Amino acid sequence: MKQSIKVCLFLCMGIYSLHGAAAEASALAEVLFNGVTKGGAKVVKKRPAVHSSSVPLFKNSTVNVQRGKGLRAWPKNFQTSGFHKTAFFQDQDETKGITIPETSESIPLHRTALLDPKDDELFKRIFTSKENSQMVVGLLNDFLELEGQERIETITILNNEFTPRRYRGKKSFFDIFCKDRAGKQFIVEMQKDKEKAFFKRLHYYASAAYSEQLGRGLDYGLLKPVYLVCIVDHTLFKDNQDYKHIFTLKHKKMHTEFPDGPRYVVIELEKFTKTNGRIKSAEDEFLYLLNNWQQVVSSPPDSKIKGAYETISSYNFSSMEYLAYQERMLDEMTRRDKEEELNQVRESVKHAEESLRHAEEQSKIAEEKARAADEKSKVVEESLRQAEEKSKIAEESLRQAEEKSKIAEEKSKVAEEKLGQMNIDTALKLIAFKLSTLQIKEATGLEDETVEKLRLKAKQERK
Repeated sequence: MKQSIKVCLFLCMGIYSLHGAAAEASALAEVLFNGVTKGGAKVVKKRPAVHSSSVPLFKNSTVNVQRGKGLRAWPKNFQTSGFHKTAFFQDQDETKGITIPETSESIPLHRTALLDPKDDELFKRIFTSKENSQMVVGLLNDFLELEGQERIETITILNNEFTPRRYRGKKSFFDIFCKDRAGKQFIVEMQKDKEKAFFKRLHYYASAAYSEQLGRGLDYGLLKPVYLVCIVDHTLFKDNQDYKHIFTLKHKKMHTEFPDGPRYVVIELEKFTKTNGRIKSAEDEFLYLLNNWQQVVSSPPDSKIKGAYETISSYNFSSMEYLAYQERMLDEMTRRDKEEELNQVRESVKHAEESLRHAEEQSKIAEEKARAADEKSKVVEESLRQAEEKSKIAEESLRQAEEKSKIAEEKSKVAEEKLGQMNIDTALKLIAFKLSTLQIKEATGLEDETVEKLRLKAKQERK
């Protein structure tokens, strides 16, 4: 167990050192040589006290450790040991790529070392020069991601102009049109300007190339697939960060490809962000050149597209052709400036519309709140009105009750008065019949004193 802990600490120390964490590596080294903690108790190897030790870590390799201060320095041969260069620790992304000689200065058009490879004439020359055929094969294989038997070995440049068979039909002009040994056809397009019907035009080009393969009487089995690669100098798919998009015909549910169907590859230069020194393939290098040609000063010694650099360097313009090239470049710069200004205006309008929309939404929310408050106020007012009505009804009921109570009291008083008079009359009659006071009291409920007063009154009336 103790040995296993040491091995783990040793491996961690190696990892820390590989990633430049010298302090952590030193601490682990000191733990290794001062003792290993196990279950809260420190297991210490008994050895003579020394100020420094030279301990073997690898074969023919030692590391210096100073007690109390940790690791002093790794041995020089440690960085070149087999342990340091295992595939487990090696970062694959750090593999050295192609570095293209370039300058960081902003160079005017008439002083750049290279011409713009996106220029229509120059782009066609790069792909159609016989000397560049193998380079083009490599680029097509990279662009289309062809593997195994699908990979292209050789190409033949074909006529890039298609005259329609139907009367007054639309002609098709491809930038580059070629086929391989198996007869598969390839179209390469460089699109600098934005176009509304861009995807329809790509489909039209591929369809034209496919339909023109057969003449009258030929069998459909002779048809070969058409592959189209289009490099665009702007963004088409704003919601996707990939720079390359491959489209094929596929089954909707099973996602299997349609046999011998077309394949479209769209490459967005604006999204290609690989930096110099991390370029690995011919595709990477070519796209980097298209994006950064103004800063490139020469081709790298290990270039995978030397033919492109040589074509650009050896391309000889006549005076008129060079003026036309400069004019195209200036037009391109003007177009881009105008497009940038237009985009800024669009962004400003979009921002203003967004602000207006937000203000309208806030206004609607405020109106809704006001409407809700008004509704609540109306409800409260109605409740108050109903409460007042109920209060009035209650007051009226109380008044009526009081009136009834008064009437009842008056009636009761009258009844009491009548009853008292009746008792007096009865008592007088009983006195006339000479009944005793007690008998009269029991019959009428009058008091003795009252009966006696009545008796006295009756005597006086008889005299």
